[in-house]
Amino acid sequence: MRQILVDFARSRTAQRRDKRLEKPLELVKHVADEQSNRIPHLLDLDEQLKELEKIAPEAAQLIELRFFGGLTAEESAVYLGLDVGRARRQLRYGQGWLRRAMSQK
Repeated sequence: MRQILVDFARSRTAQRRDKRLEKPLELVKHVADEQSNRIPHLLDLDEQLKELEKIAPEAAQLIELRFFGGLTAEESAVYLGLDVGRARRQLRYGQGWLRRAMSQK
């Protein structure tokens, strides 16, 4: 889901349309049209997630599961085979790191 949203956001900012992609992305397009002001934020989030992956891959993976997958900390912990406490700490660290990084942009 993350990649679909990021790819769509990139295509919107570049003002390019690929006719082959329009049909599968109609649902995403509908949502993005309603919230087009969020597209730059989505691209920034993707960029910052890539940076976080270099520093703390576990935290980045938890953020991705939370933001793009809609999983809770407990569900993410089970999925990744982590202790729930560790997952919550890593999630808080990742959220704080991203908040700081995004506010500097």
